[in-house]
Amino acid sequence: MKYYELMLIINGELSQEEASAEFEKFEQVVEKGNGKILKVDNWGLKRFAYPIKKKNSGYYYVVNLGVDYPLLRELERIFKINENLFRYLFVKLDSRKIEITEE
Repeated sequence: MKYYELMLIINGELSQEEASAEFEKFEQVVEKGNGKILKVDNWGLKRFAYPIKKKNSGYYYVVNLGVDYPLLRELERIFKINENLFRYLFVKLDSRKIEITEE
């Protein structure tokens, strides 16, 4: 399992509940794929510096997660077809510096 930091930007024209529902879909895919969500940081609704898909704001989420490569590819596939997801970025983390907390 490799560890990543993921940043998601969800359509700002959705309500907070709808944006949370979109994020929960992502969480369900990770759980079904035997991945681990280590930390979720919800930054809330932020205004963009420039329009993205003719929109001016979005809900930002930063997530630390542990996934295997096939699950990572599946997440990317899902993100590409989701119209409410504007941007995403995976950054590989150094596994020696990750604090893993078991719940």
